Amino acid sequence: VSFDTKLLNFIIKPVDSLFRMRLNKSEKLDETHPKYDAMWEINRLELSMQKQQYRDVIYTMEYFRNFERIARYNQFRPHVSVK
Repeated sequence: VSFDTKLLNFIIKPVDSLFRMRLNKSEKLDETHPKYDAMWEINRLELSMQKQQYRDVIYTMEYFRNFERIARYNQFRPHVSVK
């Protein structure tokens, strides 16, 4: 399928990167000789957002921050209704 990417609204533009992975087939496996060795090199990463998208990201981050704060202090809430 071909389409014109100029008509689309990307937050992350197409990325220029290189990924390499090596598999250790030897019997010697430890911290210095892992089973898998991976390298990911990102040469170009471009982000662009419209105002509304930026606000949505900020609101989402605030939501998670508030959720974390509420979860931290939830243990101090009474387990019965207060009249």
